[in-house]
Amino acid sequence: MSGLVFRPIGPVEGALVVLDADRRLYAGLSRQGDYWHVVSPALEDMANADGAVIRRAGQLICRCRGGLFRGTCYRVEQAEAFEAGQASRFESVPPDWLVGLDSPFGAGEAVEASRG
Repeated sequence: MSGLVFRPIGPVEGALVVLDADRRLYAGLSRQGDYWHVVSPALEDMANADGAVIRRAGQLICRCRGGLFRGTCYRVEQAEAFEAGQASRFESVPPDWLVGLDSPFGAGEAVEASRG
């Protein structure tokens, strides 16, 4: 298979891993460490069982045990905070890591609005 890249993430504990900020792809272990949260933009509107839209296309969603049912989880909140330049409000992100990262990759409210 060509194009396969294997790079283990390693021990991340409670940290949110930014896999690709330009494409808005994030990952983080569950609190118990037994599965991964994978956060990325929704490709289409997500509706609950009653048909009410809970997340619009382009908004971040998580493919975890609860994220697809409720539309969000704490890892989505972490990724949204990172994109808004407020990641330091989460204890697992050291403030010095954020130097020069005042949302350089976009996806603040203006970008979200333009994505629909």
